[in-house]
Amino acid sequence: MLNLFNKTQLLIISFLLVFILPLFVFAQDSEAPSISNNLQKAGEAAQYDTDRSGLADLADLVGNIIGAFFAVLGIIFLGYMIYGGWIRMTARGEEQRVTEANAVIKNAIIGIIILVGAYAITYFVLTALEGFNANL
Repeated sequence: MLNLFNKTQLLIISFLLVFILPLFVFAQDSEAPSISNNLQKAGEAAQYDTDRSGLADLADLVGNIIGAFFAVLGIIFLGYMIYGGWIRMTARGEEQRVTEANAVIKNAIIGIIILVGAYAITYFVLTALEGFNANL
């Protein structure tokens, strides 16, 4: 099989595709009608009260609660990593304790990956709803 790229080149290309390319994809015309403007017009046409003063306070509250929740989960992750490291350091070569420590560390890492993914999805959805100013 022909090896076109070495590992370093593949890592650099992957980094560019995942992190840099999306920055240029989401370009948008600033004068284009936005979702919130269209919803505002539809609400006014239906003769609904479209005053959003209370909604901004609610959005800030929800954003603060979500941010605090993620901070607590981050502290729990740190605790599990320290616990797994402690078990690993005090194992003294016992295979069962090393396996237990590896399982604790692996589960903590899987948990933080899920946490970061949930944070990213939450942030993306809340910022996609224009006018929703959540303090995440």
